[in-house]
Amino acid sequence: MIDGVRSSAPLLSRRVTELSALIGGGSWLALVAWGSVGRLERLFLLAPLVIVPLVFVLLGRGVRSRWYRAAVWLQPIGAAFVVVSFTLSRGILAGLSIVPWLIVTVTVAAWGFGRLVSRDRVSVSALAVDAGLLYVVVGSSWLLCSRLGLEPMGFSDAIVFFTAVHFHYAGFTLPILTGVTGRVVKVIGRSSLRRVYTGAATTIIVGPGLIAAGITLSPLVEIVAVTTLAGGVIAFALVTLCIVPERSNRIQQVALTISSIAVAVSMLFAFGYGLSQFLGQTIAGLRIDTMVAIHGQLNAIVFGLVGALGWAVSVPSADTHRTPPLSSLTSSGRVGAAFLKRNGLQGPGAPIGQMEQLAAYARPGFDPEAVHPAVRTFY
Repeated sequence: MIDGVRSSAPLLSRRVTELSALIGGGSWLALVAWGSVGRLERLFLLAPLVIVPLVFVLLGRGVRSRWYRAAVWLQPIGAAFVVVSFTLSRGILAGLSIVPWLIVTVTVAAWGFGRLVSRDRVSVSALAVDAGLLYVVVGSSWLLCSRLGLEPMGFSDAIVFFTAVHFHYAGFTLPILTGVTGRVVKVIGRSSLRRVYTGAATTIIVGPGLIAAGITLSPLVEIVAVTTLAGGVIAFALVTLCIVPERSNRIQQVALTISSIAVAVSMLFAFGYGLSQFLGQTIAGLRIDTMVAIHGQLNAIVFGLVGALGWAVSVPSADTHRTPPLSSLTSSGRVGAAFLKRNGLQGPGAPIGQMEQLAAYARPGFDPEAVHPAVRTFY
């Protein structure tokens, strides 16, 4: 009975996340129609209400982490309290209403940290997902400061809230969708595409932190960070467009195409705004209200929401294979027939070959049973 409950846990978690995303989407549309919160607040609320549970759908297949399960069940509660907070004026009560969401993001970050430290090989696509799961707690921390009315390091209310938005989208949504895209890139087999993806994903992983550092340190560091991230995101968008034909679902193809174009265009606006801030003059009318209207909506709705929905239509499998065990025996010189005797490796427990079981190498595309018996004996 216990095994049956455990085996059904991932399926139950998926159902909860799907239902949460559906209810969250309806709630968000109601908030838009009601018009009780500002434009930027509405864009932000899309993340906790809809995009976060959609991300759980993308990443949750077969996951048995207790932190993941906790995040799944706590997410609807935390998101609801974020909505409550935005109906209140900044202060203690509005800040306390963010605490449940902070707890959700702490569990998400713990899940991401567990993924990171348990991995036995480096995969840039998996690292991108880990980074997104870790970054989100930074966003919720700044959101808490914003709703409390605090101004850390002397930043204005607007900058504090923008930072919260930044780490929920550029810090959370973007790296995770990048990681999911990487699952497809890995199996296509084109080395040039993989190289471009690796560079783009690496930039996206470090980009949010670089921009935050730039805002804190100097305008020069900020414009360099914005330029670097913009280039990485545009490269990622091009990679996504290249893999679209590899996907068989037409709805997914359309969604990924739209979201890729949207994020590339939005980053051009981000670069233009960053350059105008660096030069101290408005370029092409790129003011903060313009950025919220164009850059914000492109990132949140067209890239974040449409992109997450597109991948949710047909989720690519994560590479869950562990690195096969290799022999720890090495030689600094001649091996020869007497190697085992010279090193005291004969008798009970002596190694029987370079590996104990060829079956440890089983994976899609390689069947150990198909290997010729002579080859199996040799190794």
